[in-house]
Amino acid sequence: MVDIGTGNGAVALIAKEVAAALDRSFEIHGVDLAQVDPPRWVPNGRALLEGIRFHAGVPAESLPFEAASVDAIAGQYALEYTDIPRTLAEAFRVLRPGGRLAMSSWSDEQDELQKVWGELVESVVQHELLEGVWKESAPWHDRFRDRELLEETLLDAGLRHVRPGASPSSSVSTARWPGGSTPAWMASSCRRGSSRAGPAR
Repeated sequence: MVDIGTGNGAVALIAKEVAAALDRSFEIHGVDLAQVDPPRWVPNGRALLEGIRFHAGVPAESLPFEAASVDAIAGQYALEYTDIPRTLAEAFRVLRPGGRLAMSSWSDEQDELQKVWGELVESVVQHELLEGVWKESAPWHDRFRDRELLEETLLDAGLRHVRPGASPSSSVSTARWPGGSTPAWMASSCRRGSSRAGPAR
């Protein structure tokens, strides 16, 4: 299992805990373009993250894994900070037939604190200027908040069995997309096309 944009290794740690709960052994890797070192910087990190291999300074667009060698790839608020077409193509390259890709992304939904913060910022900075900065910093945002565009992006990368979903919390599992609403958390669970049936490991 590979966690892209691993940061402090939170998703990799969840994978380790799930493996232990299922009494299974997963090889878990965390990659990040930043010079991360979760075992060193996370409190009790050496014990918590033991067995997880972290790859610092590694772009999601160029993973250090052989073709068709990875069963699952995850990313929490990571994909949108990469060159998305290249990252998806790279994910497709390293995933085994039947392997899965699961990503979460930001959305437009705001809680009360975010609304107050937004109003405060807009009282000082013009809305038009903020819109320009947002579009420049998150050019793929529209593709992530629109289900059809998201599916199209993933299918264009060669992925199949695409199921965009939404969840009100940071759950690892994906859920159905609620009709007509903008999700607070968006996930995509995709499977690399395969001529053989069977679940990803």
